[in-house]
Amino acid sequence: MSEGELTQLVVVFFCWVLVVGVAAMFYKSSGDRGIVTKKPPGKERGARHPTATKGLVTEATYEKNQLLTLEEKKYYRLLSDYAYDYGYTVFVKVPLFFILQPKQRSKQFASAISSLATSYVDFVLCDPALKVSLVIVIEPTPKALEDSMTRDTRLDSVLQSCGVGVLHTLSIDNDTRHWIEEQIRQRQLS
Repeated sequence: MSEGELTQLVVVFFCWVLVVGVAAMFYKSSGDRGIVTKKPPGKERGARHPTATKGLVTEATYEKNQLLTLEEKKYYRLLSDYAYDYGYTVFVKVPLFFILQPKQRSKQFASAISSLATSYVDFVLCDPALKVSLVIVIEPTPKALEDSMTRDTRLDSVLQSCGVGVLHTLSIDNDTRHWIEEQIRQRQLS
C-alpha cells in the first residue's frame, strides 16, 4: 500500500468516526427534544396520564386549597337539594371546555379551544343521564351582574343554542329554585 493510499484510508476512517460520533450524540440528546420517532406503547401522540403534572414546579412548597368559599358551599348545598328532587347532579367550577366544543376546525379553532379551557362556570346541573342541562354563574356584586349581562351575551347565546339553560345571579334563593324547576320541567316536556 502506497503512502497516498494510506493517507486516504486514514482520512476516510476519521470521517467515519466523526459521523458515528455526531450521530451518537444526536441520538442521545434527541430524547429530550422528542425527536425519536418510535414511541413506547401507551405513549402515542396526545396520550397523557390523567394526573400529569407537566409544568408543576417540584421545588416549590404547596398547601391544600379550598375548592369552594363558604358562600359557594352554601349555594352548592342548596342547589344539590333542588337538583336531587329531579334526579339531577350538581358539578362545581366546570371549565367551558367540558361543556362546549367547537364544531369546525378553522383558523379560530385553537383560540376557541384556548378561551374555553381558561373559562369556567360556577355550577353545572346535569340531568340523570349526566348531560349538561343548566349553567349557573354567581356574580359577586350587582355591578358585576350588570356587566356580565352585556359581556356574556355571546356565550349565553352559544350555550342556549346547544340546549343549555343559563342563569347569572347574585345568590341562590327561591327565585333561583323557581327558575331551575321551570327549566327542568321544560326539558322534561321536550
